[in-house]
Amino acid sequence: MSRRDVVNGTLSLSTTAQYAAIYARVSTEDQGKGFSIPTQFEACQKLAEREGYTVPETFVLVDEGISGTTMDRPQLRKLRDLVNTSTIAVAIVYDPNGLSRNLGHQLLLAEEFERASVKLLIVSHPMEQGPEGWLFFQMRGALAEYERAKILERMKRGLVGRAKAGHVSGGSVAFGYRYIKEEHGGRWEIDEDEAVVVRRIFRLCQERMPTRAVCPGATKGSVCAT
Repeated sequence: MSRRDVVNGTLSLSTTAQYAAIYARVSTEDQGKGFSIPTQFEACQKLAEREGYTVPETFVLVDEGISGTTMDRPQLRKLRDLVNTSTIAVAIVYDPNGLSRNLGHQLLLAEEFERASVKLLIVSHPMEQGPEGWLFFQMRGALAEYERAKILERMKRGLVGRAKAGHVSGGSVAFGYRYIKEEHGGRWEIDEDEAVVVRRIFRLCQERMPTRAVCPGATKGSVCAT
C-alpha cells in the first residue's frame, strides 16, 4: 500500500500503511470513573507507538459528553470515513464502550472495519485476530451489556422502592409537598395548605376546564386555583 505524508494537517498521496486513528468518547457519568479523555488518549497513544503506528494530530478524534448509545456522533462519523476511504490502517479505542454501549453497534462497526481491512485495536481488551478473537469480543460485549442491564434494573427498583417509602433522590420539592430531612436522606410529606390548591386544580381538570383557565393568571378572567 502506498504511503501518505501529513502536510499542514492534511494527507498528500505518498503512504497510509502505518497511519492510525485514535477515537475516544466520554460521557458525564464516565468521567467520574477515571475514563477521562486524557487518560484514554495517553493509553491509546502508547499502544500505537508500541505497535509501530503513527497518529497524525488530525486523526485524534474525540466525542465528549455524547451518549454511547447513539451512532450519530460527529467524530465517530469522521472515523468511519477514514476507515471506508482506506486512509488509515488501524483504529484504536480505549474500550469497546468507546465505540458504543450497544453490542449490536459494536459488531456493526467492527465488521465495517474488517471489510475495509482496517485493524481494530482495543487497549483494555486486546483482541486476537481471527474467529476466536471475534468470539471472545462478542462474549465480552454480551456480558458487559447484561451487567449494564442488571445495574439499571437494580437502580430502577431502588428508586421505586424509595419513592414508595416516601423518600426522594434529590431535586426540587414538588408543589403540594414539603421536604423532611432525616439522618440517611429525606422524604416528602404532604403540605396540607398547598394540597388544597392541588386538589382543586385536579377537580377542575376532571370537570374538563381548559388548562389555560385553570392556570392562575393564564388569561384575564380565568379561574384562579388559589
